[in-house]
Amino acid sequence: MKQLIIAEKPSVAIDIAKAIGQFETKDGYLENSDYVVTWCYGHLITNAMMADYDESLKAWDLDTLPFIPQKWKTKIIENSKSQFYNVKKLIERSDVSTLICGTDGGREGELIFWLIYEYIHCQKPVKRLWISSFEDSVVREGMANLLDGSEKKLLLESAKCRSQADFLVGINSTRLFTIKYGNGNVLNVGRVQSPTINMISKRDKEIISFIPKDYYIVKLILDSFEASLRLDDKSIAEQIKNSYTSLNAVVRQIETKDNVKKAPQLYDLTALQKVSNRLFGYSAQQTLDIVQKLYENKLMTYPRTDSKFVSSSQKELITSLISSLKEIQPVPLSHDYKENKINIDSVIDDSQVTDHHAILVTETGIKHDWATLSESERKIMTLVAYQMLSATYSPYMYQSTKVTIGVDCYEFEAKTQNLIDLGYRALEIKCREILKINKKEKGEILLPLLTEN
Repeated sequence: MKQLIIAEKPSVAIDIAKAIGQFETKDGYLENSDYVVTWCYGHLITNAMMADYDESLKAWDLDTLPFIPQKWKTKIIENSKSQFYNVKKLIERSDVSTLICGTDGGREGELIFWLIYEYIHCQKPVKRLWISSFEDSVVREGMANLLDGSEKKLLLESAKCRSQADFLVGINSTRLFTIKYGNGNVLNVGRVQSPTINMISKRDKEIISFIPKDYYIVKLILDSFEASLRLDDKSIAEQIKNSYTSLNAVVRQIETKDNVKKAPQLYDLTALQKVSNRLFGYSAQQTLDIVQKLYENKLMTYPRTDSKFVSSSQKELITSLISSLKEIQPVPLSHDYKENKINIDSVIDDSQVTDHHAILVTETGIKHDWATLSESERKIMTLVAYQMLSATYSPYMYQSTKVTIGVDCYEFEAKTQNLIDLGYRALEIKCREILKINKKEKGEILLPLLTEN
């Protein structure tokens, strides 16, 4: 008897097959003496439309709303019929005893597999391949430690809830708004689209209604440093400027404290999307597409994660990856990078890791020839690699001083930051240098020896 592995895409199916043995290529699948490996093209099954429940619902009419199915129906996606029937035929083969869900290890991957399974009313046992990258060693380890198919049931239920919510909000609201306000145009309403447009609209109104307000800075020029005073009234600022020159200034207060800024966390998908948008102008979807491709090429771990940590069981993995980054140096290190400043424990937190750990460059990715990557892929790889180095490095430490200088009844302030240890910020500076991102660093202002009063 054989086990049937169902992957999400053809390229992933090929990667899985390469990792676990020699396979013969057939029409729509791969096969050897132990396994059959096939694939989907993303979703093959989707929610049925209103007309699929009742032909009369094809007409858009307010009297038919809201439409809430008593029993949810699904249907085959029209342009995926051929592959669906390939997969169905393999599932129903008499020599296939067990199915292995090899779709992406996440909510959508669960839904892709189980919609097919439920649509054909399959009863065969299911195992789950749960991995975060497609490196050969990771695939083999995952195959040796398959999960029971029911272990991710709650993830499947959440995927169904999301899918059905999209249907209920999208179908009902789109018909409602189109009939009432469309004037012949379709007004699309969606669970994600509509609140997002609302947030953009509200922010746009805030920008339009913002009234700028002038303010004035009076600088106090002293022997070797400056202090300043911010005022809203220009006449008072001019009066101080013209009337107080050459008067005595008194040091009224000196506040000094040592500050420790912890290293940043590893990237989850949202954090990486925000940074790549700010630095490169990539949209959230563009960033996801880039990371997804890198993941499928075994260069990066699973992208759709909401965790910024790794679990304790992955301590050896992250230690090995940091060591490889340090030795192979696909990204240059700062000149004073020291091994004794590495703190792997700072990125380990079991309570913060659910289905997947933070996004990491894989061992394969570290050893890969980065010159063969596209510009956008190289930029994302560089961001993630430096984040791995920064997150596991020592904190940035500096001393901040605030001096209050009195002139008559007015108080001027001078603030300084004096470096104690650059720590992880040296790696951030190196990252910006490699990516040619200009950001002016604050220079140190050295205050003279001052005494209160």
